[in-house]
Amino acid sequence: MKKDPQGGGTNADGSKSEMYCSYCYQNGAFTKNCTAEEMQEFCVGKLKEGGFSESAAEEMVKGIPKLERWKKIIMKKAYIIHNWGGSSKSGWYPWLKKELKSKGFETVVFDMPDTKNPKIGTWVKYLEDNIQNPDEETILIGHTIGCQTILRYLEKLPENVKVGKVILVAPWIIISGLKEKEIKIAKPWVENKIDEGKVLNHVEKIIAIFSDNDPYIPAENQKIFSEKYNAEIIIEHGKGHFLENDGITELPVALKYI
Repeated sequence: MKKDPQGGGTNADGSKSEMYCSYCYQNGAFTKNCTAEEMQEFCVGKLKEGGFSESAAEEMVKGIPKLERWKKIIMKKAYIIHNWGGSSKSGWYPWLKKELKSKGFETVVFDMPDTKNPKIGTWVKYLEDNIQNPDEETILIGHTIGCQTILRYLEKLPENVKVGKVILVAPWIIISGLKEKEIKIAKPWVENKIDEGKVLNHVEKIIAIFSDNDPYIPAENQKIFSEKYNAEIIIEHGKGHFLENDGITELPVALKYI
């Protein structure tokens, strides 16, 4: 409450609330009917108006989903992990986020670290640090190397933790068509094997979506994901690598299977 210019919201008796800020709680009632994520976005905006940087504001509101108001609510959660070289604002991610939020999902599209030079340890740890309380109401959606990141995250989850569904768009274990520098970056992702059994212990269902003209993903990946990950295989026509450069800014097939 130290960052709240009014020192906190007000309870019904006029006293200051020690739990809720003045932006969301006045006279013993919440001022906004919203999800935790929507409240985070609202508070970030207010903090930025007050002179805080975006990164500082985002750090300050991290604890909002843990407040009593939301922690007892069973909320469907979706996390989108973008492609190698991508960002939260590229391709079909903003569209899918909007669609999922309209269906009641608390949805986050991560901006992964060092996106042009993705490393297994860094990307997996980012998920470990930022996916909050994964459970069977959680859906993970990955694109290209984001798919591998999800699988490697799942294999490290505690024994009793399971997510509801994983949607993999252009996933790969085997990749081709890369330039020399890209081959070096991809090498650890290819050579460090994933424990499929551990992955399957932590997910109810996997959907793998491929394109029939993907220049980087050989068709043998479809067999790998079907046989080793028990994935339902969906093949789209003419979608390339599902990139914005391929004209893909919406992805209804992903929404269909969520």
